[in-house]
Amino acid sequence: VVVTAATPQTNSVNLSSTTTEVTITNPNQIVNITVENGTVDPTMNLSSFITAGSGNIPEINITSSSARNVVVAIPSTSITSTDLNWNGVIALPKITTVTLPETSGESKTLSTAIEVGSIDAKLSFGNGVRILLPGETGKKVGFSRTGISFTEITSICTDDSQTAGNTLASDGDCKIDVGSDLVIWTKHFTTFATYTVTVRVTSGGGGHGGDLQGLLGGFGGRLGRGLGCSLLGGHRLGLGPAARAAFTSFPFLLRTTPRQSAPRRCGTACAFFS
Repeated sequence: VVVTAATPQTNSVNLSSTTTEVTITNPNQIVNITVENGTVDPTMNLSSFITAGSGNIPEINITSSSARNVVVAIPSTSITSTDLNWNGVIALPKITTVTLPETSGESKTLSTAIEVGSIDAKLSFGNGVRILLPGETGKKVGFSRTGISFTEITSICTDDSQTAGNTLASDGDCKIDVGSDLVIWTKHFTTFATYTVTVRVTSGGGGHGGDLQGLLGGFGGRLGRGLGCSLLGGHRLGLGPAARAAFTSFPFLLRTTPRQSAPRRCGTACAFFS
């Protein structure tokens, strides 16, 4: 599909399994692209605007049914590739996968990974680009690229607006929850991934080593009356700060072990967690 007409001011294009690329040549026309489910490796060709790896492009809005309904809003902006020989072709969003870095005491589970732009070369924008990931609110998010280790996006956007996106530093990112969705404002294209983190709770001494979650799971996730303190040995456990914080995931331990029905030293152990 080639978008060349000077009118109308906005042009809508559908990509599908039979039409996988749109070529844009009009610098004054807003283009809305819908990528249908089942479209393989969709792209848009911006070569008309690119010289020696950079140029200025018009506003382009992308909604991809083939990539979990991700929505990418590119404003009218400058664009630059680290590859001076870049041909102006941008890969539109598609599902991919990433390897999340390991962190001691944590288990990470990948939720969604979206590749957009170019795998090998970094694409940078002068103005902020908005990427909406449906249903991903509250999750952690980061990005990766060939030769670059996975980097978590921790900065929270001041608000969900083009102004906030434009004020990002060069190649900067921020995130913000919008209803049930997660929005990334960014000045670069790469692979973005959302994920969740579970803290592995382990005791730190007193002969109570091991995974607390595994310990409780052995009893079907439910402790009987008085059993909690018996399992814990009736002692204060040497849990570190992260483990103590994560212990709030197991409130039933307190509910099912009444202090008055347990030995005195068990009451002390339970009080430690309250």
